[in-house]
Amino acid sequence: MNVHYTVGNTARTGQHSLWVTTVAGPSNAGTYMVWDPTPVITSISPSTWQAGTSTPVTITGMGFGTNPGVTVSDNLVAFSVTSVDSVSNPNKITGTATVPANDSATSTIVAVKSNGYGQGFQGGAGQSQQGTGSVSIAPVPIAPRIMLDNVDVTSKSTTVAIGQKISLAATGLPAGLTLASQNWDLTGTTIGDYTVLPDSSKATTTPAATDKQTVVYYYTIQGSSTATYTAKAAGANGQTGSATTSFIVVTPTYKITPDHGTTTITGNQLQYSGPGMTLQAVVTPPQGFGPGSIQWVQLVPSSTLSLFKSLNHAPYQTCSGSGLDTKYPATTLSTFTDSPNLTLDPISNVEEQVDDSYNTYLLWKPNSDGIFVSIAHAVWSWAADVVSSGPGWSLKSQTAPGAVVTSTSIFPIWSTNVTSQSCH
Repeated sequence: MNVHYTVGNTARTGQHSLWVTTVAGPSNAGTYMVWDPTPVITSISPSTWQAGTSTPVTITGMGFGTNPGVTVSDNLVAFSVTSVDSVSNPNKITGTATVPANDSATSTIVAVKSNGYGQGFQGGAGQSQQGTGSVSIAPVPIAPRIMLDNVDVTSKSTTVAIGQKISLAATGLPAGLTLASQNWDLTGTTIGDYTVLPDSSKATTTPAATDKQTVVYYYTIQGSSTATYTAKAAGANGQTGSATTSFIVVTPTYKITPDHGTTTITGNQLQYSGPGMTLQAVVTPPQGFGPGSIQWVQLVPSSTLSLFKSLNHAPYQTCSGSGLDTKYPATTLSTFTDSPNLTLDPISNVEEQVDDSYNTYLLWKPNSDGIFVSIAHAVWSWAADVVSSGPGWSLKSQTAPGAVVTSTSIFPIWSTNVTSQSCH
């Protein structure tokens, strides 16, 4: 004889008896056990949880019991139960899953543990007290923004001037996100800084750090350029995000009018006079920018003085030097003048020769936060050969060509001062 029976949801757990009654009367009783059902999860909605957020979650299934617990295998995820419906079919649990931004897991197991129906979980030998399901974890999206002086310039174009301080900051990164790397990619001709010490100068060709959330630099040549920030998250997901801004770099225009004098001898003074070299500059700033400021910086690539005790013989002493011409800057006025000179020694020498070359740079700075950037330079020279002739000196030869002016973005760099000459 086969008997089929159903145990109701509200059945009492524990030992029960079963017998069969016929016309002949009841049979002897058999016993059986009723246990709490093993929880079964049929769905978890949503099935994907977003890192960096708190997500409302609904878990449906059966056998959850009146006071179930919910656990998540990913110990970075926090799950809090809001409500439990163990009467309706299917059972339902609502709650909130909070996944931190730095969670690198791609999935996790969710378990519902039944605590029975008021008397603790009543189960048979080997019976599981919990049911499981799985969900995916979506990495936190990285969508940085680029700020220029606290103004959002992401995907925008900004007009800037050469020498202008470009201070960029990446914002909008998810709180708590651990980065594996971050980097700024800068196009165009940039410089990290231009610094001047008493007897040296240095142009830092790249920004001090491009692997931070901020970067500071300066453009030195006009044209179009971009700045792109890219961040990559640490962990298995390794998601990346980037943002780009663009710049139109403008430069001032200039006109330099050179003029030069002649070599003269007055007593024991040899001089390139008149004055020797004059450079008159007119600088027009880019449209939309103030006048800025200028400075002249003069370098001496080579300065040589040869001294003779007798004519038509090799010099007994030669002095040479190079570097910054005495001081920085040479002047901040629009007109640069220089009159190289030499005090002659008629007692020790019968002939003296001087041969100097000069590179004179015109630099422009757009504002107080900027740096001076080269916009032009003039190349010129002065050479003279004088001999002692009785009570005075006569000019044997001279060379003093006019200045050749060209545009340049090269910074004047020196490590010595021309006043520190060596003689042999």
